[in-house]
Amino acid sequence: MSATFGDRFLDKGLLFAHLRVGRRPLIVVNTHLNVNYSGNWSRTNYFARIAHEQIQQLAEWVRAQPPEVLMIVCGDFNFPRASFLYEELLAASGLTDPLMDDPRPTYRPFSIAPARWALPIDFILIRVPPGLGVSVTADILAIEDTRTPRVRQRFLTDHCALTLELVWNDDASL
Repeated sequence: MSATFGDRFLDKGLLFAHLRVGRRPLIVVNTHLNVNYSGNWSRTNYFARIAHEQIQQLAEWVRAQPPEVLMIVCGDFNFPRASFLYEELLAASGLTDPLMDDPRPTYRPFSIAPARWALPIDFILIRVPPGLGVSVTADILAIEDTRTPRVRQRFLTDHCALTLELVWNDDASL
C-alpha cells in the first residue's frame, strides 16, 4: 500500500463558497493538498511533484475567475513557505499571503514527530481586485484547551487556526 493511499482515499480537493458582500462578489476556497511524507520539498521529490500538479490546477482555477472577484484561498497546503511550491503558487495564481513574513509554525507535530516538522504549512491567501483598496489583518492562533491538566490533551488539532479580516469601501460600481 502506498503512503499516498490516505490522501487518495479521502478524495481531497477544493471546497468553494460563492458570496456577495455588499455589491462585491467574494469566493472563498478551502483546500487540503496531499501530505509530503518525506519532508523533502525539492522539485525531484515524488510527493513534491504531486503537490506541484495540485498547485498548478489551483492556480489555473484562480486565474480563470473574473478579475472583479475578491478571492480567499485557504487551507492546509502541506508545504512550507520556504519551498518552490509556495513561490510558484503565488507567482502563477496572483495570490498574496498576508502572513508571508510570519515565521510561526501553523503545524504542531505530535510529541513523537521531530520538531523540524513544526512549519508554516497552512495559508490564507488573497486576491484583491484591481483598484479596490483593502485593509488586511491576519493572524495565527493556537487552538488549545488550557483547562485540561495534561499538556498532550490540550490541543484539539495539530494545526493552528488562521484568521483574516478584510475591510474595504465598495463605492465603485460593479
